[in-house]
Amino acid sequence: MNEIINMMQTIDTDTLCESFELTNDNNDENIPFIRGLIMEELEKRNPVDFDDWMNTADFNEMDHPSLFFGV
Repeated sequence: MNEIINMMQTIDTDTLCESFELTNDNNDENIPFIRGLIMEELEKRNPVDFDDWMNTADFNEMDHPSLFFGV
């Protein structure tokens, strides 16, 4: 698990957002876990943008972190 977390720290924010968005239509049982790891890393990098993303009322924006992280 630590290896995955360490790897996430080396990926740029644009790629993390893109990776999250690529899971939007994937129903694999592991997707919630992967999304959670990406979300944790995005929150560490920019808590303000993360809060804006989490607090959006637009359901179409919820699956697109790139709209909030300046990608």
